[in-house]
Amino acid sequence: MLKDILKRCFAAIKNFYFPEDIHEHLKVKITVGRFFLSFLFLGILFSTWLFLPSPKATLVLSENETLKAGQPIEIVFSRPVKRNEVDFKISPEVPGSLTWQGSFLGSNHLFNKLVFTPNVILDPDKDYKIEIKGVKRVITLGRRNNLSFNLKTQKVPNVAAVTPLNGAKDIRADDIIKISLSDWAEHLAAFSFEFSPKVDYDLSYDLKKMEFIVKPKKPLTQGTAYELTVYRTIIAFDLKTNKILKRGTPTIAYKGAFTVMAAPGITSFTPTGDHVLVTNRELKLVFSQDMDKKSVEDHLEITPPILGDISWPDDKTLIYTASQNLSYETNHNFKIKSGAKNKKGGFVSEDLNNYFMTIGKVYVWKTIPGNGEGGVRVNSNVAFFFDQAVDHVSAESHFSISDGRAGAFSWEGNALIFNPNDGFAKDASYTITMSAGVKSINGLDSASDFSSTFYTESNYVKLDVPLDYQDYPLSCEVAALKMALAYRETSVSEDELMGWIGYDPTPHIGGTWGDPYEAFVGSITGVQNSTGYGVYWGPIEKSAKHYRNAQAFTGWSAVQLAQEIEKGNPVIIWGVYPGGYYDPWMTPGGKFIPAWKGEHARTVIGFTGPSYSPIQFILNDPVSGQLYWSLDTLINNWSAFETSGVVVY
Repeated sequence: MLKDILKRCFAAIKNFYFPEDIHEHLKVKITVGRFFLSFLFLGILFSTWLFLPSPKATLVLSENETLKAGQPIEIVFSRPVKRNEVDFKISPEVPGSLTWQGSFLGSNHLFNKLVFTPNVILDPDKDYKIEIKGVKRVITLGRRNNLSFNLKTQKVPNVAAVTPLNGAKDIRADDIIKISLSDWAEHLAAFSFEFSPKVDYDLSYDLKKMEFIVKPKKPLTQGTAYELTVYRTIIAFDLKTNKILKRGTPTIAYKGAFTVMAAPGITSFTPTGDHVLVTNRELKLVFSQDMDKKSVEDHLEITPPILGDISWPDDKTLIYTASQNLSYETNHNFKIKSGAKNKKGGFVSEDLNNYFMTIGKVYVWKTIPGNGEGGVRVNSNVAFFFDQAVDHVSAESHFSISDGRAGAFSWEGNALIFNPNDGFAKDASYTITMSAGVKSINGLDSASDFSSTFYTESNYVKLDVPLDYQDYPLSCEVAALKMALAYRETSVSEDELMGWIGYDPTPHIGGTWGDPYEAFVGSITGVQNSTGYGVYWGPIEKSAKHYRNAQAFTGWSAVQLAQEIEKGNPVIIWGVYPGGYYDPWMTPGGKFIPAWKGEHARTVIGFTGPSYSPIQFILNDPVSGQLYWSLDTLINNWSAFETSGVVVY
């Protein structure tokens, strides 16, 4: 086949130069001539386009006529230019390099594209001017052209959108946060993200850093409001070294908040308490949110186990129906374990425990009066409070009181009240008992005795004896008598009483002085045991009898004193003022007088405790006012004068 082709070619050449047919030869020559003329015309047209017109230039930018960060600046000429005479300038000045591209027909001299590659990222949102001088066609004919272009760099990237939206609620705890920018951020700005409360997260982004994905390392806290702040820092980036030359001051590019949906909770659970009837077979739990039923059932735990079936009237309500009665006196936990999910992806963050206890043995949870309670009024009732409903007849039959007193029963709810026929005694103790075996209505009968001991109020007697202070330095005895007579509605002055008592004028010489058993010794205005002393119970009795009946005594007990006051009779007693001391003397007739410096009389007006065992006494002191003395204090002071005194009837 190749031989045939070669033969035909040689035949055509031979026929062109040595034609056998002259007419055919002319046709071939005409065809070749036409072809040559056409080729010559096209060559002239191409040369004219290539060399004669002045080159024009176009600045290649992005679609929105701005220069993207890191993008080279390209100027495309309409035809090849004489590159060695072109002068390129950009202002403000930017370091970079120039290259020629777009070789025409593979030539090393014919280029129509000039590319300026900056060494650094141009400042964002800034106007630059490019000037190109000395632009001319490849052949040197014609003038040189100067070209200029204005370009604008891309804007500073802003936060264009954030997911979740500002103010969004019910965000899933495992959601990611997406931040979309208005433009590329690569090499132009650094973005950082801050959460309050703090969130640890992993960060990812696309190649141009136009979209950031923030993925929390662990689920966000449910029911928590988070604040997201996005900071933007403009940077200067060196494209040659791939290093940041400088950073600007961080500014807030976005601030917003969102709330993570609350963890599913339980709004109600029945039954509750510690007296649930064993016949209550329905356990009902209501969630705060629509729940994933299978997830809840997988996370349900009942201890101790109860056989039964689950039903869901709606997406929030779970009902567990026991197949048999519950056990008595058993503590149950109906638990939803952490991890149970709702329909929106929220989850139970910690175990939800729901406790209840079935009814058990009857017991007394309170008594009135309480065990050990004192000061109980003598006209009080007593009561037993049961923890559950009991058979009234059974409870009444198991009641007893220590002194066996009679009374009547009444009921208030589950409380048995005992109303004694007669009041309790003062200063007494009583024990009330509810013995084991009280029958329950719904639970188990009581298995233990319940007792409570209480103490009644103390006896308190206080006569309405007016307090009156003595008129003279040494008139305590008549002042005490004056108070006792005033209680008996007899008004008399100290001077009048002293008129009945009289004075003993015996002078105080050494160890000799007057007799207080007969009259007032010394001056009533004198200095005790120096120029004046006082008087004893005999003369006071004599003076009192001019107005009321009275009785002097010696050697009494505290019980006798209390019993006399309980009868309504004030008693004047002799004692010693604080700081006193024993200071006896003899009368001129040789009578021994037991005396104290500090001798003092007071009126006893009351006491506390039973009269057979008084605890405290109340005294009107004509110098110190009203006093409350313990039994020991009274006896110690009163004994200085052999527990002597005067009763005023």
